[in-house]
Amino acid sequence: MAYSRFKNNPDMSRESVWVYLQALQVKVGGKLPSESELFENLNELFGEFPSFDRQAALKQLESLNVMSSDVISSTLSRLSHSESEI
Repeated sequence: MAYSRFKNNPDMSRESVWVYLQALQVKVGGKLPSESELFENLNELFGEFPSFDRQAALKQLESLNVMSSDVISSTLSRLSHSESEI
């Protein structure tokens, strides 16, 4: 993923840009990401941008109703568990 995209729109948060990229990929017929794929993608972004709020991004993605709430809930749960281990 091109992380430079996260710097190109000063009116949108990184989380919003990520959410809309995910939603657009799904809407144009892209493969729905699994819980593991979402988790890895979010952690990769968090590694690059420590202020990236992974939970807020997932909640925003869930509000768009473009993918399974179960997948998003599982990813949120996995994030919560991984953060509590730190």
